Order: sequence, then structure tokens, then C-alpha cells
Amino acid sequence: MLFVLPSIVLGYAASIPSLKYLYTFMFRGQSGVSLSYFPSAKATVVAVSLGLLIPFVSSLVPIKIALSKNLNDSLNANRSKTKGSIVTISTDS
Repeated sequence: MLFVLPSIVLGYAASIPSLKYLYTFMFRGQSGVSLSYFPSAKATVVAVSLGLLIPFVSSLVPIKIALSKNLNDSLNANRSKTKGSIVTISTDS
């Protein structure tokens, strides 16, 4: 959530000049077309909902994996996550 909220605010602020540029480029020759550069309330609610929901859902699996292990294995980021095997080859003549 630390990076999500500033990203949503900056993305919303960047959308207004982007929409203004796109609307003037797309509707340059048409007279009588008046469009708002600001996103609608519905678009804002959908964008904020998706912006909060996607990071939350994507964090569920790593949290579940971390909680299924003991505390030492969960916090040790340097150790490999895979278990190793030792193979011994003996040659009997």
C-alpha cells in the first residue's frame, strides 16, 4: 500500500493533461463538441478500486507461502527456496 496510493494520485493527475491532448487531437475539426477533460466519477471509482484490488490480490500468494513456513525460513532471504539432493555414484567392478 506504500506505493499504491501515490501511484493512484499521480496517475490520476497525469490523466488530465493526457485526456486534454487526446481530445484536442481527436476532435480538432469538429465544432460543437464539448468534452470534459476530467475523468467521470464512475471512471475514478473503477480506477481506484482496481488500483487497490490488484496489489492486494497479488500479495495473497506470497503472504500465504510465508505463513506456511516457520519464522526463520520465512525471514531468511539469502537461503535458496529449493531443497537440494546429494547423489552418490559408486562404481563396483
